[in-house]
Amino acid sequence: FYFFLLSSPFYLLLSSIFLSLSVLIKPFIIFFTLPYIYLALKKFGVKLFTSVYFYLYLAIVFLPFIFWRNWIAQFPSGIPASSWLFNLNGIRLRPAWFRWLFAERLGKLMLGYFGTALFVIGLTARSKNQKENTYLLWFIGVLAYFVVIAGGNVTHDYYQAITTPFIASLVALGFNRLTQKRDLVLRLKAYLIGVAALVFMLAFSWYEIKGYYQINNPAILEAGEAVTRLTAPDSLVVAPYNGDTAFLYATKRQGWPIGFNIEKKISQGADYYVSVVYDDEARYLEDRYQTIEKSDRFILLNLNSLR
Repeated sequence: FYFFLLSSPFYLLLSSIFLSLSVLIKPFIIFFTLPYIYLALKKFGVKLFTSVYFYLYLAIVFLPFIFWRNWIAQFPSGIPASSWLFNLNGIRLRPAWFRWLFAERLGKLMLGYFGTALFVIGLTARSKNQKENTYLLWFIGVLAYFVVIAGGNVTHDYYQAITTPFIASLVALGFNRLTQKRDLVLRLKAYLIGVAALVFMLAFSWYEIKGYYQINNPAILEAGEAVTRLTAPDSLVVAPYNGDTAFLYATKRQGWPIGFNIEKKISQGADYYVSVVYDDEARYLEDRYQTIEKSDRFILLNLNSLR
């Protein structure tokens, strides 16, 4: 967006490339391009639609995405279901939609209650600077994202991660507006209120989300330490944990976060199998492959060595 503001052909090229990469990585970024449209129309008016740079910009941004979509369409079995993202269970604009997105996610988890005041001040601020006025357009983009991708946003809180830069910008703008007082005493009071709001925002937000960073299963840490201690750094490990990569991460090795088709994984280079659940798969593999270490918490097997 910064390169887009600079307007020269070279920087527009850089802007289009970075935006194209963003669309490829996270197509939802398209909801946050309203400021681009606004600033372009403000600067060029209807002449924008006769500019070769305009169409070149669009081509660079969207053609790679279109080509990619056409390519993956050849492999439908590898495309995850996505229809639920839009309006799962008819949640869009229902009372629960407002509660989960604005009260729980935005108000509590992201803004920690107290940041809401600064957010609202930033959102309602008016400026002669057109760049600052684009924040409102970004917020409209956030709303559009919440409305269109209603199912995904309500179901998973990490869908709001993409909105974090815009929310943070509005909070910063709100703090800036709050502290712009000519009178020294009023300015000091405003700073105290603003800093207190930020401190409480971070404190309450952290209180709500700190549980996300706790490991609720110490066994995966013990098993991970054993893998780190007993295997080579370049080993490939099968660490089944229902597809959750937390266990594989604890091993400090590359590999697979899910079991099944172990023979196929061995053919793909799997060296070790580690599990914190002594299930049928673990027992079957234990009968076939050498046990490196076993305890009441985990089992580690060498997939390159038959019993």
